[in-house]
Amino acid sequence: MNTSHTIENFSHNKGSHCESTTLRNLIVHEGVEITENMVFGLDCTFGFTFFNNSQSDQTEDLFGREFPLFIGGKQGTVTDESMVCRILGLNISIETFTSANIAWEVSKKWITQNIPLGLQVDMGFLSYFDWPEEMHFGGHYVTLTGYDEVKDVAFIYDTEFDDVQEVPIEDLKKARSSKFGERLLHPHNKHVRIFKRSDGKKSPFARAIKLPLQQVARQVVAPSTNYHGIPALKSFMESIPTWPNILKGTMKTPYSNETISKAAFTLEMVYGLIEEMGTGGAIFRNLYSNYLKELLNHHDIREGIHAWKEEELFYLKDAMEKIAKSAALWTEFSSNIKKVLDQDEEECLQLLDLTGLAKLVEDIINLEESGFRKLLQIKL
Repeated sequence: MNTSHTIENFSHNKGSHCESTTLRNLIVHEGVEITENMVFGLDCTFGFTFFNNSQSDQTEDLFGREFPLFIGGKQGTVTDESMVCRILGLNISIETFTSANIAWEVSKKWITQNIPLGLQVDMGFLSYFDWPEEMHFGGHYVTLTGYDEVKDVAFIYDTEFDDVQEVPIEDLKKARSSKFGERLLHPHNKHVRIFKRSDGKKSPFARAIKLPLQQVARQVVAPSTNYHGIPALKSFMESIPTWPNILKGTMKTPYSNETISKAAFTLEMVYGLIEEMGTGGAIFRNLYSNYLKELLNHHDIREGIHAWKEEELFYLKDAMEKIAKSAALWTEFSSNIKKVLDQDEEECLQLLDLTGLAKLVEDIINLEESGFRKLLQIKL
């Protein structure tokens, strides 16, 4: 095995979200030009998730249970059923390993064949992030494009950075095998590989994209559990008036065990989950509305034998406009939280207009339910 190898002329663009940026990197390497917006939209992971961990009657092993409230703008992750790959005529292979050393040897094998890999990692072991030592998040994705065992570094591209990052190989092994934090986010030495189908088959784009539109619309409007979609949004709205009760007092932070204000910690987390933590802003609504806008202007759905009907274009345009409005309301919601946090962390909850926040979420629900019901009118 070579002691070093780097994939030359690798195409990487900074992105908004780690999974969609990594998938875009791997797809573009296969010669398919695509934007991150399109990758995110086609891969059908958009949605809404809410867990109210203050409710004692919730017996499920809920994700984010160490936080009093947890919200998310997705309902899925990278899988071997990747819709974006199916639509583009690509195959996706996902492998996990029980041993970090075995995983590294297999990864090197692919790199020496000029095949980049998406890696799931714990950010707490990546030194280029300025994180406290005790903080960990195992659901992050990066792209591995090379290594040099003489210098003891691996070369990876990360969402937030233009340039390649050099990571000590042992640190990368730790990041890939971490068992810190949520069990659902343990990386299990996972790597993702994308390659073209040998038969070259794929459905016409204008027809194929109707399936992910419907799939996302169904998981928003009629999800399989009340922790997701519109039911979860309603639960989130209904929780807001209860915040003075469920967020009073102090708590130990999940990572440092420091005692802090429960309200300040939770509101900081909610703000981050909406605007800063790899969401592209507005809890992934910016990414999704931009995806719908890109579809609306796509040549393949406007011309040719599979061109959409005028009413279908109307439904798509209406949904795009509604999700864009929803994105603006989410940013208004988060801005109100940030304003009171900046003003006085200790008294942040008393300064917050809870009635106004609940009304914003009510307007978001109306927009998103209407918009995604419009997408359900686009028939396969």
